[in-house]
Amino acid sequence: MELKKTKIIAIFLFILAVLVSGCSASNPKESKALIEKDKPEGSSSKAQDLDQKVLSFNLEGYTEQGQKKWEIAGESADVVLDEVNLKKIVAKVYNEETTLTLTADAGSYQKNSGDILLTKNIVATTTDGSRLTAESLKWSQKQEQITTQDALTLEKDDIKISGDNAIASTKLKQVELKENAKVEMKPSTVITCEGSLEFDYELGVAVFNDKVVITDERGEISADKITAYIDKDNKNVREIVAEGNVRIKRGENNTYSEKAVYNAVDGKITLVGAPKLVIYPEEGNIPDMFPK
Repeated sequence: MELKKTKIIAIFLFILAVLVSGCSASNPKESKALIEKDKPEGSSSKAQDLDQKVLSFNLEGYTEQGQKKWEIAGESADVVLDEVNLKKIVAKVYNEETTLTLTADAGSYQKNSGDILLTKNIVATTTDGSRLTAESLKWSQKQEQITTQDALTLEKDDIKISGDNAIASTKLKQVELKENAKVEMKPSTVITCEGSLEFDYELGVAVFNDKVVITDERGEISADKITAYIDKDNKNVREIVAEGNVRIKRGENNTYSEKAVYNAVDGKITLVGAPKLVIYPEEGNIPDMFPK
């Protein structure tokens, strides 16, 4: 009798085990559907796609030789599909000559492309003295550049560059502004243009396009295109080449030509076109358009 009772219990446990196993092996899609059905109405699709949330995030990239190339860290990382949304971001890019440090209040890491999208109070600094600010920024690791369609400001060596729709190297030594470009140089020189500006700190060359105007307390030069050559040692303008519809204004006097070359060392302006003029300042009284 006791043996028979034991067999009955064993058969009951076996049947129960089979039933439990069958329930756990049910179709995962059906389980997901039941979960989504039980979600409160009005919940966002992005919230439904949320995979996980972690309190901190850190990611590093290395060269083929094993040297650290970049790193990014942040707080409150929400992992959503192919994005990792971050807060309080600190990123570093390690170049041979300098290190770029990027900080932002918010942003995201794109898993597929490896790009970093930054928003809110962005500040980028380099160990050789450059400082960039913007409200939005895309950092491309593959192309080693940062881009923005919003306003950007870059300051280095008493030179302040600002404008919209910008592309810059991660070293911040080359920058191109496609709209509303403006360069301010101490003590009083301002250069503006309606077209693009390409500024290369390493070569010491700045190229301005479309309705370019240079002003300071001594006068004004305007042209279709102006190329400024900057002394890499003292960071002062040493020569300016203005081309196309050139006008030079000093006081009430205006001079017109198709091309003008200004030498900041001796203060001489050479005008090429019709008419062709060379203006020599009086001895000992060189009007320096770009004072040190």
